[in-house]
Amino acid sequence: MSLFSIAVLAYLVGHPASVFTNVGFLVAFISNVLFGVGVGLLISAADIRLRSGVTPPVLPTPLFLLLAFLSGYFMPAELMPEGILKVVQNLPPYVTRVFAETAVLYGLYDWWRFTTAFSASVAILVGGLLLHPVVKRQ
Repeated sequence: MSLFSIAVLAYLVGHPASVFTNVGFLVAFISNVLFGVGVGLLISAADIRLRSGVTPPVLPTPLFLLLAFLSGYFMPAELMPEGILKVVQNLPPYVTRVFAETAVLYGLYDWWRFTTAFSASVAILVGGLLLHPVVKRQ
């Protein structure tokens, strides 16, 4: 999702434009972009290796949807069963979403937990870059 579409969405739900100048929101957005690109590269690399011949990719869409729903963006993670909730609360998108919410709404910054999630996002991106065949060829 682009910054413009996020700005329009925030305007429609009544958030002021100053939300986008909040450092918590910006670093959380960057972390989620790194995580999304890294996971996309890893899923694509796995799909390329699993496919034989010219077949449509089957792996990316279900995995992206699973990660999207597990991140808590489409439904509150607190409504999930307790076992799944414990896993979800450690995923980088969930941690960065909670970090951005507390930063914007309350002005509280849990940098230690965010740094851990950001490091995981960077590691996933680097792993995706190293394992993806298209990137390896260049």
